[in-house]
Amino acid sequence: DAIEYMCSVGPEAVFELEHMGLPFSRKENGRIYQRPFGGQSKDFGKG
Repeated sequence: DAIEYMCSVGPEAVFELEHMGLPFSRKENGRIYQRPFGGQSKDFGKG
């Protein structure tokens, strides 16, 4: 429920933040660089 909501509105929120001037690091392919923080994932990048 809360996670489902966050996942459904998250991309739009990131888009809005970027258009307000918040810089996001990007990979060479143009996608936003994401990295795990402690406790968020056991197998980041797998699956």
